[in-house]
Amino acid sequence: MARRCRFCRAIARSLLACMLLVPGVVSAQTYAPLLDTDIPVAMPSQRNRTVLERPHPELAPLGVTVGGFRLYPVVGLEAGYTSNALGSAAGARQDAILSFNPAVRVESQWSRHALSAGLDYDARRYATVTAKNQDGWRTRAEGRLDIHGDSNLLASLTYERAFEDQYIGSFPANAGASIAVRHSAALLRGTFVANRLRLLASGDVNRFNYADSRTLTGAPLDQDYRDRKVYRASTRAEYLFAADSSAFVQMTYRRTRYDVRTSGLTDRTSKEYRIVAGFVSDVTPVIRAAAGIGYANRRYDRPGIRPVRDLVADVRVDWNVTALTTVSFVGRRGIEEAIEPNAAGYVATKVGIRADHELLRNLLLDLGVDRERDKFKGIARNDRLTRVSAGASYTMSRNVLLTPRLEYVRRRSEGAFPGPSFKEVRFALRASFRI
Repeated sequence: MARRCRFCRAIARSLLACMLLVPGVVSAQTYAPLLDTDIPVAMPSQRNRTVLERPHPELAPLGVTVGGFRLYPVVGLEAGYTSNALGSAAGARQDAILSFNPAVRVESQWSRHALSAGLDYDARRYATVTAKNQDGWRTRAEGRLDIHGDSNLLASLTYERAFEDQYIGSFPANAGASIAVRHSAALLRGTFVANRLRLLASGDVNRFNYADSRTLTGAPLDQDYRDRKVYRASTRAEYLFAADSSAFVQMTYRRTRYDVRTSGLTDRTSKEYRIVAGFVSDVTPVIRAAAGIGYANRRYDRPGIRPVRDLVADVRVDWNVTALTTVSFVGRRGIEEAIEPNAAGYVATKVGIRADHELLRNLLLDLGVDRERDKFKGIARNDRLTRVSAGASYTMSRNVLLTPRLEYVRRRSEGAFPGPSFKEVRFALRASFRI
């Protein structure tokens, strides 16, 4: 149990480190809402590590020791190209993109308890479509108090200025500029472990404040009606059947309150109840899986908005085909916020497959295909998104990392109230300089 929990924490720290060390890549390639899962499900054991998780200490940056902490600075530079900067079906405008991404992360080196913090900045400039220029940043602090054994308390604070991706279902169809959103979050999570039983309780508060934008014709595009607060409370019970296999049940209550409380259907203040059951397991010596399937019921305060009830799911399977190749399958289904005046929300179903191959010890290749379907509730609209991507990660030394990436994206929206439909090709070459 102790080994397993230490591994789960190590995976979480690794994911956080990747987000902070390569901020531009994360913000550019994550096509998902800003609100993440409140209690993530970690993969079980160390024996089924994927190609991306396999440690290479001889290639990792050493950082700088400052007392009981270690500091990891990094500077990222990226040059890229897009065939359709505005996500337009007609008259697509191609453009060149330059990005500058400094970041710093600090981690405690204590034997018990942990404290970490990070700050990153993402300055992105378009050569001609200057309305898409972005200045984003993210700061995060996290602390863990070890109580006894593997029982602990974890708290985190996040404050960021991010930009909504034009691929997701909540992006306005007539937007001709980037849409900035300030997101602040506070989270408190407790974990109690007794023999084979692990209990988790989590509560978090999220605040979203959207900046106004511009339409394709240059007219003002008001986004104040999207400002909201999200309160969540979750609890999960997990039972360990074997060293690398467990089952769990998780319940979540979510309260969403919009700042603009009008008589119109744009006010989607709601309550949501969700229950999910699932498992995490090393299925075979080369296959590991995590899956949660359940049901969600979202009810709105406005009598004119019908409730949204649907199945929810979160699935991941990793197959280590060889010692150098991993194939991963992911699937997710959940209820998301909509922006159309008459839509209650939409159900997003996502599936994807990705292959990672270690061609050389310092050269990783990846190829992936993602499909998403967004089915809107209350209006006749269905969106489909297809993304094909290929990339590489070349570690020249501890201090220099090169990451080229090529993507093709196609989005189609159909129905009486369609959203944007377009095609886009993106290419980017990033150089990260680390200490």
